[in-house]
This record gives sequence, C-alpha cells and structure tokens, in this order.
Amino acid sequence: MTARSTLVGALLWRYTHWLRYCYNGTVITYFSSWPEVYLDDPFWQYAGEVSYPVLGGNGLSYVRAYRQGAFCQYFPTVGCAWYRYPWVTIWAYGNGSWTATGAIN
Repeated sequence: MTARSTLVGALLWRYTHWLRYCYNGTVITYFSSWPEVYLDDPFWQYAGEVSYPVLGGNGLSYVRAYRQGAFCQYFPTVGCAWYRYPWVTIWAYGNGSWTATGAIN
C-alpha cells in the first residue's frame, strides 16, 4: 500500500508499507513489515518513522501492521518548512485475505 504526494501531476515522494506474511488457512505463521521510501524532489527529505505498532501476529488469526513516516519540505536557508505524515495500515488474515488503507496527514 502506498501513500504519495504530488504537485501538478509530478510525483514528489512516495511512502510504501510492505507486509510479507505466511498463513496456514487459520492463523498467521510468519510476518514481516517494512517501509520503502522514494524521493523525486530535491526539496523534500525523509525524516524517518514516526510510529509502527503491530497488533496480532504469529499464532493468531490476524496481524495489523501500521506504519507512519515523516517527510519535510526542506529549504537550505530555512530548514524544514513543514512536514507531511503518510500512514498505511495493513490487515492480513490467517485465511490469506488482506485489506489496506492509508492517507497523508
């Protein structure tokens, strides 16, 4: 699942949350979660992870992985002018189904 920022159709940056998981038809047997960041504008910087709580997981019927990153619009004479906070939540289930949602705050 990806949250992205655009200006007049040009991609400025992209924040993707990946979730790899295994299941046996009933429960989650393995999961791993990580962010991927792409910057395509010299005036935006990735400022790191803000939050990444996990609910559920191995041996349970679900895993909920939430990640929130931080990007700042940076100008050399000013520093960070303002921040944007993309977030993505992924729910994965022991039957193999999943859902995801995300936005930018």
